Amino acid sequence: MKANILIVEDETDMCLMLKEGIESQGYSCQYVQSGTDALAIIEETPFDIVITDYNIPGMNGIDLCKYISTKHPKCVVIVITAFGTMETAVEALRNGAYDFISKPFDMFTIFNTLKRTTDFLDLSYRVKSLEAVHDNTFEGIIGQSRTLSALIENVKVFAQTDTSILITGESGTGKELFAKALHNRSDRKELPFVAINCSALSENLLESELFGHIQGAYTDAKKSRQGLFQKAAGGTIFLDEIGDMPLNLQAKLLRALEERKVRPLGSDITYDFDARIVSATNCNLQEAIQNNKFREDLYYRINVIELKIPPLRERFQDIVILTQNFLKIFCAKYSKKLLGISKGTHDLINKYSWPGNIRELKNSIEHAVIVCQGDNISPGDLPDRICSELYQPENENTPLHIVEQNHILRVFQSKGGNKEETARTLEVSKRTLYRRLDEYSKKGLI
Repeated sequence: MKANILIVEDETDMCLMLKEGIESQGYSCQYVQSGTDALAIIEETPFDIVITDYNIPGMNGIDLCKYISTKHPKCVVIVITAFGTMETAVEALRNGAYDFISKPFDMFTIFNTLKRTTDFLDLSYRVKSLEAVHDNTFEGIIGQSRTLSALIENVKVFAQTDTSILITGESGTGKELFAKALHNRSDRKELPFVAINCSALSENLLESELFGHIQGAYTDAKKSRQGLFQKAAGGTIFLDEIGDMPLNLQAKLLRALEERKVRPLGSDITYDFDARIVSATNCNLQEAIQNNKFREDLYYRINVIELKIPPLRERFQDIVILTQNFLKIFCAKYSKKLLGISKGTHDLINKYSWPGNIRELKNSIEHAVIVCQGDNISPGDLPDRICSELYQPENENTPLHIVEQNHILRVFQSKGGNKEETARTLEVSKRTLYRRLDEYSKKGLI
């Protein structure tokens, strides 16, 4: 970590010596020569470390340390004094100092102290990142946006019922995670959760997987096998990509759901089943019904409650939290010790539209961790398509209103929610901005 450091020392020669030595180690460094000047600059500039003499004009180093630890707790203070008594050291530490150095000292003592301090700051950053991920996790679903929080509250309510639920959303939004959350928060959580991708198998194989078969039901059926409805046995069955299920099989599924019975392929015997049905699709099933590709009666059977998962571009507040989580996972997987992402990378991932949603973000961070050669992930470590999209004259993959929405919300966030500053930066009237923010608030984006 190359910290931003402030020196507070009244002797000019000492200031210059410390500044030159510290900057030679790659740190950014400034100095002031009084406690009053220190208070002023600290309010304007974020510093990671303050190195202060005990005796400074305006206030002593202990009082400055006390102020910083109270008002700017992320900043670490190191106190230097010629009066290196144990009492002074204890007083400094009790008032929030991280370390204490006695005069006279050499620059190697300063360098070693800064190394130890930056290691501490780095560790603190990592712990806070992990805590942020942990604090914003619900059944593996990560984020803190208002939209996601509302969805999670719905999951908690819906999980207590046995009704059929349809989860809709673009590919890569995490529909299976929500299905598992519904199961894990239900009274069926101790019983099986079984999932099947309805688009991954042929019609015959899908029917066999769902309902089972008896020996000899077809050429390769060498022994009888239970289907997933029976294997669910009081738990939950998740029918992913149900919009791709063949029409003939849709009719058989509808009958099974209505009668709560299944008949294995080749058998004349039906079996009762007790399983909660959760389905998911990235298709527009109402359009599929109009095009005679999906049965309307099955649609209403599986869609007693619909859970709509928003695309990642509509919950941009969650992007950095997800990024930190994936960074932790892939640093561990590939034995990398990265500090995090650069500011440029942070800005880039917030501007990109993420058409592949969370799955694309996860794969992009894995790519970046693998190729990164520095301490932080830089924009050049991300896949080329991310930069390419942002530098095209027109973003054809994202509707114009989404591009506008994301830009306004990014500026609004960067201005700390100050509407006047946001309107001034965007060069729009306050009335226009207020109207847009009201729309976004109703959508749960702010």
